[in-house]
Amino acid sequence: MSQPKRCRSSPATVHDVRLFRHGRIHGIKARAKATSAPGRPAVRILLAAHSEKNVSVAELLVDAPQHALPRAVLASPPPARVLATLWGLDDWVATVQFLHTPGDGLPAAREEEWGFLAVGLAHNTVEIWDWQRKDKLRCVHCVERPVLFTMSLFGDNGDDLLVAVGGFTREVLCWQVLGAQAGRPLQRLKGHTGVIHVVRWRADGLALASGSEDRSMRIWVVAGGDESDAWVGSRMPRLVHAYSVWGHAARLWDIAISADTIVSVSEDCSARVHKYRAPAVAVED
Repeated sequence: MSQPKRCRSSPATVHDVRLFRHGRIHGIKARAKATSAPGRPAVRILLAAHSEKNVSVAELLVDAPQHALPRAVLASPPPARVLATLWGLDDWVATVQFLHTPGDGLPAAREEEWGFLAVGLAHNTVEIWDWQRKDKLRCVHCVERPVLFTMSLFGDNGDDLLVAVGGFTREVLCWQVLGAQAGRPLQRLKGHTGVIHVVRWRADGLALASGSEDRSMRIWVVAGGDESDAWVGSRMPRLVHAYSVWGHAARLWDIAISADTIVSVSEDCSARVHKYRAPAVAVED
């Protein structure tokens, strides 16, 4: 019986950093930017991880391709370090999101391009932190505070920050963190018949995917095709149902959505890749 061929090269650990003293990491968000480390070009990765009621922000410098670097430079490992930790928050952390500015007229940080962090908590609350100074600037509760299984944040600054959540209520609840409609439910996306385990905004905010205990995935898109169609007094776009996708044999755990592709993973130990095209005008069923 022939043996499988070995790869000529295998992945190598660039560096590692201990983010927490104990506990399990439940989620990670990252921002990457080309930069210049001393003596070598590199990519700087700003990483925010959350574990239970804690958040850790770390920095990693990853070398440019090896053929572009002198041999002496390659001998030294890239630095990795924890920049800040937020310990013992008031509730279990559901998600995190880096922000340029905190919104509501507060100035941007001078030292760090992504100097603020939105932290979504398990009872439908969002806090905005200056993570460099460990200073909590805002705490906004949605007026409805169910226990959540999932939260997804969209937006690069506090004023534009949108929230989608799901849980036992079997509906996706959408609200805005700041502004005239802050903390008020703006839209309820209904259709799932089971607990909702995952919601994910698309990178442009014009579509949202949700996955449920009912083994289905539903895709919601902006009705008019652009974000100008928003709920009065808010930046929240009007979302309508575009597709329902079936195929998994058990509940869905996570989803990644791009402009034309969706990847879903399930408790049935499978991952499925789906191609889709958002209709010009979606129609609610």
